[in-house]
Amino acid sequence: QKAKDQLIGVYIIPFIYFKNALDVENVRRTLFQKLMPIARFRSRVESIAGPFGIGRRSVYVELDPQTMKASLEELVTAPAGLRTERDLDQFVSDLYSQGWDPRLPLWRAYAINNLEDGRSLLMLKIDHAMADGVGLLEV
Repeated sequence: QKAKDQLIGVYIIPFIYFKNALDVENVRRTLFQKLMPIARFRSRVESIAGPFGIGRRSVYVELDPQTMKASLEELVTAPAGLRTERDLDQFVSDLYSQGWDPRLPLWRAYAINNLEDGRSLLMLKIDHAMADGVGLLEV
């Protein structure tokens, strides 16, 4: 996808570590159940003309449940080959340089298994426009 078609923003990337391996399908189901009641998590951002046709502004456009369910494989992934702290640092650095697909909501989740210390990690990438760190506590 062309960089000009991607939305760039400020991100919040929380980490949650687990003792056991994460089942990516279970993570998808759980996030779908927990996040779909919150409108901003089931919405994408669209750029529209500003008032009187001057400039542009962004608005949230809600996606229907079928579209959200169909998008879960893109929204929740299980990247392979991440084992060390250095691998994770590089992965997070890469996340900060990637824009958003304008067809999808402004969040992604990554279920990372088999870290070198035996733990697993659930990492979220959330655009700051959706919530700040304190606002995410409600989620």
